[in-house]
Order: sequence, then structure tokens, then C-alpha cells
Amino acid sequence: WVACSFVARRSGSLALALMFGMIVVVNPNWFLGIQGQFYPDRLFVCAGFVLMWALHIRARLWSLLLISLFLVVLNERAALIGGLLIGMHAVLFGIGQGAPARSRVVTLIGIAGLLLVYAFLAKKYILTNAYYSSYMPASLSHLMDRLADGAFSRGIARNLLNNAFLLIPALFAPRYFLMALVVLAPNIVGSIGGAEKVGWSTHYHSYYFPVLVFAAAAGFLNLYGYLRSRIKWVMPAFALLSVVSVVAQEAGAWSEMGKPSQWLSSSLAQYLAYQKGQPTGYELRKRVSESFTPGTLISTNEMGMGLLHQQNSVAPFPLGLSKAQGILINCDELLLPVHLDGHAESLTVGQVLQ
Repeated sequence: WVACSFVARRSGSLALALMFGMIVVVNPNWFLGIQGQFYPDRLFVCAGFVLMWALHIRARLWSLLLISLFLVVLNERAALIGGLLIGMHAVLFGIGQGAPARSRVVTLIGIAGLLLVYAFLAKKYILTNAYYSSYMPASLSHLMDRLADGAFSRGIARNLLNNAFLLIPALFAPRYFLMALVVLAPNIVGSIGGAEKVGWSTHYHSYYFPVLVFAAAAGFLNLYGYLRSRIKWVMPAFALLSVVSVVAQEAGAWSEMGKPSQWLSSSLAQYLAYQKGQPTGYELRKRVSESFTPGTLISTNEMGMGLLHQQNSVAPFPLGLSKAQGILINCDELLLPVHLDGHAESLTVGQVLQ
């Protein structure tokens, strides 16, 4: 809605805003992301777009300071990305302007510097995160080795393909396109096992997505403004682009994790269940939690950890089976190969219970 509001206010056309909103909604970053992990990073999806909007309209410095403070409170990654965005915007849009603009540029670069320093200090002296040391390639040869890996390269292609309907409009706002590419780059060259590229339900896409959406919105508006006086059927052309984005996601299943129609039917089914008084997700989670004695060790999967970690000790299944007082897994996980006595085999129900 924030993206639609931006397009509507800048273009004066609600129809154009809805067309752009449709492109955003069928992006798996959105329709799968809202069903996925709600990490603190998710709050950056809205905050990042608001920051870009504030920079775009040259908002008062106190409002940028408030946004920056929110990013600092959120986490060090939000502060890092916020600092990069503020600094890049100051340079790309402020250099070469007159004397009044120069003083604002200097102030923005100062704010950006403070955010970057905070992120650096937090990472170096406060946080312990093993991912930081292995996520980005250590050298050019390391990057080449990653690119030579078929799964890694396919992940890059899938990411760019799914984001194509945002990347292409963003080209018509080249400076914002550059900012989006910089923030997207860690997901392209970094590696945490593939989720950073196509794990749309994870939180790894929270930082580049709002910047990419804003860049696409700015390009969408620039293209519309250029074509409006030159092409008679400009609105039908944009409507066609919106429809094509929906059809492409629906027919191509590029996300590999679901289609927009599946998300819509699932959401509708949950809403109808709620209306009929049937158990909701929250009630089911409560039932699961009440099934285990507080304080005991449970061997479980990632979803189970999220449900039980506040009341139980948890171990990643199948670790801890010999000491666990309970097990919480999906039924199909019994078929996954695990290492027993030095060789891989599938667990049977009897082995788990034993």
C-alpha cells in the first residue's frame, strides 16, 4: 500500500498505482514472504521504502534522523543498509548542486557515516555471527568458484528472473537502479546455502526488496511521464505489463515455491476457517506448545524451534534423540537420510522411537 500510495501521489492516477501494485504483489518476495519468517529484518521492508521516499522528496532532516534511529534500534544490518542508501543518495543526487544543497549533502553524508560506524562497531565488538565470516566471497577466485557451481548460478538466474518485472522498470530511474543493485549484490554473490537467492519465505530478502520496489516505482513513473504525451494507449500498455507479470509468475512457477493463485487460495481458506470458528494457526501453535512439558529437551526442526524455544530446550533433529524427552517433526522428515554409525540411511519410526 505504501508503494501504491507513492505511485498514486506522484502520478495522480489510482489506476496506474494499482497496476504497479499488482506487479509487486505477484513478486514472490511479497506473496511468499508475508507467509514466511517474521524476523526483525522484516520491519525493514516498510522502513526501507519510507527511507527511500523521504530521501526522494528531500524530507526534513529531523525525519531522516528519526528513521535512522529506528534502523539502529532494529539491528546493525538495517543501520548498515540505511547508511549506504543515505550516503549513495547524497552523492548521486546532491553532487553538483548549488551551495544550499551542498550543506544538506554534507549533513546526509555525516548521518550515513554515523550509521556505518555503528554497524561496524556492533558487528566487531557486540555480535557473534558465524555467517558474517563465510557469507561473502573472500576473493575474486572464491567468487569464480561459486559462479562455477551450477546450483549457485541457477540461484542467481532464478533471483533475477523473479525480480525482472521490477528490475526492468527500475532501468528508467538509473540512479535508483544503481542503488538497488548495490543492495541486491550481497544476495547475488553471497551464499548461505541458496536461501539468499530463492528462499522467498526467509528474511534474507528483506533489505534489497524495498529499495528495488522504490527504484521500480520511480522508473515506472518516469516511463509513464515520458510516454503519456507520446502514445495514445499508454494506460492499456501499462495494464498489459501488469497482466503479463501476473501470467508469467502463475504459468512459469519461477519461484519454485508456489504460485500467486496458491497463495490466494491458501489465504482465503485460512480466513474462511477463522470466520467459521475453526482452529487458527495461533490456536494450533498453542496446542503444540501445550503438548510438551516445559523445561524438557525436544528434538525438532526449524519450525518446532520457533514454537518451543521459549519453554523448552531444543536440538535440531535428529541430534539429541538419545537425550530428548520429545520429538516434533514433519512426518516426511522420517524419510530424510541421516548419518547413523558412519553411513547415511533413512530413519524408520521404530528407530526414532528407540
